[in-house]
Amino acid sequence: MSKIHGDMGEAFVANLLRMRGYSVREVGGNYPVIDLEVEGARPFRVSVKTSMSKRHVRLGRESSIAQLRDEDFVFALLPREGNAGLDLRPGAYDLLILPGATARDDALHVHRTYIETPTRSGLERSGTAGVMVKDYSSRPPQKAAWGRWLTFNHGWDALPPP
Repeated sequence: MSKIHGDMGEAFVANLLRMRGYSVREVGGNYPVIDLEVEGARPFRVSVKTSMSKRHVRLGRESSIAQLRDEDFVFALLPREGNAGLDLRPGAYDLLILPGATARDDALHVHRTYIETPTRSGLERSGTAGVMVKDYSSRPPQKAAWGRWLTFNHGWDALPPP
């Protein structure tokens, strides 16, 4: 089901970009990081993340996130705060448009600080579940990253012009 939701999010974001005058090519093939290649005044790449029910961004494995370039963007579709699920009607969803460097650096910092912190019972953590930045976490690195990321909600002005 998550592949279907991911494909839906990619098509939705591609359409939003086209409506703003960009030329968009959907990469497809489950490429590890990049979903869209966009032509504008300066070409850029986009990784689309879709969360159907929670306010979090699941970015994938650490090795994939490290491939994000500074000039890339992560578009994260999320349910609005207080909504039970993602609703793609205008004004009913949040769309974080994160510069690649911000998404990469924050996500890797959040992940590494999580891995380095033992569990309550003193066990070491495993990094195999992938990297996630969450709105609902009480951990300081998560809260700091999420607060920074919210400043990019519907942040179309971060993109190069079409």
